[in-house]
Order: sequence, then C-alpha cells, then structure tokens
Amino acid sequence: MQNPLYFAYGSNLLESRLKQRVGIVRKFGIITLRNYELTFGVPGPFGSFANIKEKEGSNVQGVLYSLNQYQQRELDGYEGWPRQYKKFYFTTADNLICYAYIYEGTEQQLPPPLSYINIIIKGARENKLKETVKFLTEYKKLNLISKPCRRKSQMDLSRKLEELLLREELKLSLKMKV
Repeated sequence: MQNPLYFAYGSNLLESRLKQRVGIVRKFGIITLRNYELTFGVPGPFGSFANIKEKEGSNVQGVLYSLNQYQQRELDGYEGWPRQYKKFYFTTADNLICYAYIYEGTEQQLPPPLSYINIIIKGARENKLKETVKFLTEYKKLNLISKPCRRKSQMDLSRKLEELLLREELKLSLKMKV
C-alpha cells in the first residue's frame, strides 16, 4: 500500500522550506481541493498561520508531495500534530489517498506576518498557482497582515525570537547534513 500523499497549502508550498524540514522531497503534482478555503487564524508567536476550512464553492490550490514514513513523522512535529493541527485524509478523483494538516481549534482574529505571506506567495509562484498568488497579493493590498513591532520591548522580543529561530534552523540544517 502506498503512503498517502501530503497536500501542502501554506508555507510548505515552497519546496526549499519543506526540504529544510524533512529532507529531499518528491513533488507528485498540483491539485485543487474543492469546497475548501484558505484562511489565516491559527495562533502563532508573531500572528496567525494558514489553515483550510470547508466552504462550499471555494477552492484551495496545493502541491502533492510523496513523503516516506520518516519524513511524515518529521513533518508531524513541525505541524504540531496531533496537538495543534489534525490530519485530514481525502481521496482525489484519481483515487489517490492524500492528507493535509487542518487546525480544528477556534481561529483567532490575528493577521499573519508579512514575511509568512511572502513565503507562501513565493511557493505559489514556484508552483504556478496563479489563483493563490492572486488571492494573497490582494490579501496584502487589503493590509490584512501584521505590522512590524514599533515599541522597543516588542522589538527586543522579536529580535530574540528571530535569533532563536535562526539557531533552530542552523541546528536543523546541520542535522540534515549528518
């Protein structure tokens, strides 16, 4: 039996980001998940993260990746499964078994950070997901993103968190080279 394919719709659209998290990945294809919409409201340290929710008549474009069991477990950790996100399994019209991570908690009215939106746009462009690029570009124009911190205490906290994230990325990249 084949491993289910992973449906990426947020920052994992950017292949280099996913590769940094789980190693070399194999892109299986591009699909549109019907009757779902892309939302932002999953609580995060700098704003909100992406999610998909059922919505009749809406569509979410995404990338299918083939991940081995080790990569799936690694990604589970990054996505906060099973604490934050849950796995949603579905079957495509071609009878492919797929899964996506979906947040089932109460979404908050926090805007996503600009840097996060830009990562998703970069991944959408990389995969020629025109509707996603259009949606997120419009989202940015409507100013629905979190602004950089202005107060000194917030800036200090942001700088410390950024340094921590960079250290974690360095550890990850060193781990992957081993």
